[in-house]
Amino acid sequence: MQKTSLKCAVYGQCGGCRYPHEDYRAYLEEQQKRLASLFSGLPLRPIVPMEDPFYYRGKIHGTFRYVNKRTVCGLYQEDSHRIVPITDCLIEDRKAQEIRRSVLELARSFRWPSYDEKNGRGLIRHVLLRSAPATGEVLVCLVVTSPIVPGKAQFAKALMQKHPEVRTVVLSINDKAGSMVLGEREVIVRGPGAITDQLMGMAFRVSAGSFYQVNTRQTAVLYKLALEAADLHRDLTLLDAYCGVGTIGILAAAQCKQVISVELNPKAVRDAIANARLNRVKNITFEAGDAADFLENCATDFDRIIVDPPRSGLDPRFINSLLKRPAARIVYISCNPISLADNLAALKNQYNIDSLQPVDMFPWTGHVECIALLSNCKHMQKDIFTTNPLATS
Repeated sequence: MQKTSLKCAVYGQCGGCRYPHEDYRAYLEEQQKRLASLFSGLPLRPIVPMEDPFYYRGKIHGTFRYVNKRTVCGLYQEDSHRIVPITDCLIEDRKAQEIRRSVLELARSFRWPSYDEKNGRGLIRHVLLRSAPATGEVLVCLVVTSPIVPGKAQFAKALMQKHPEVRTVVLSINDKAGSMVLGEREVIVRGPGAITDQLMGMAFRVSAGSFYQVNTRQTAVLYKLALEAADLHRDLTLLDAYCGVGTIGILAAAQCKQVISVELNPKAVRDAIANARLNRVKNITFEAGDAADFLENCATDFDRIIVDPPRSGLDPRFINSLLKRPAARIVYISCNPISLADNLAALKNQYNIDSLQPVDMFPWTGHVECIALLSNCKHMQKDIFTTNPLATS
């Protein structure tokens, strides 16, 4: 965690990083202070750093616009719709960035008109790339206003010839106004429509619209800590709520009698079912639907519950169900400390808050992931995070 000399050419312009890429230890100390203020009085552990906090994002995107009569691809400036062209980002996967530059060059050569937010005209809106560090595979998703894309097959062939890492090219059809990136309809142009990554010894299928952690290198650290906190054993039934493509539940299944995973996104559920088959995991089932609806109507009593909700946190109805039918232990993985603090306050009368373990999943951005361990108030408090991750860094 030494000081670096790396400089971002667009720092302060794009809406990505909130801190200069100079002193990682100082950055971590700032995040720790912020969390200590938010979680005052709670058992907060030191933040777990990344070994190398650069070029870690395996999911990147770019927005197309006409700027000075030329098509550019970049990111929105913070709090605006001005596009900042990106050539070298210090947190995005290098290979994915290289492929994004090629996408822009090919889009120009095919003369695809960029989407204009003001009049709703144009064809190409965004590009989304997902990379799998363990396998080297890359997915390219073009977000367009129409499935009729002149030369799309030739585009995909040319891109995959230039970059053999590109496993598949898909179109996401989005003809609606607004800031939503992906549309509801998807068309596979070339390849299987998904890529495969490997995590903690298992394989996972990832498509354009499904939830999968953007920082795969640090995800193994996060999930190992979460599974240790869950304290699983073979006679337990586990609920994995907001499961995405099923990563946590599939990784936990070998340590449980039964896993039931719930996810709202139907595309992610399809990937999750495929992932369970891919890894030959048979003691897991997936439910497509709202987690709060499921828990309200489910007759199963769960010994352990792992939740990984969106930034907004847990649905109030989900919290009510946790209060009415408490599990012995809950592991709450949160990407938003503010909503986590609110949810913990709502649960504190029924659950002990035993440990809070921050993990730096998004260096330089100001965002941090936290693992909260909660136990039924009938149980004694126990801090399972026994090591100080900063002591040897």
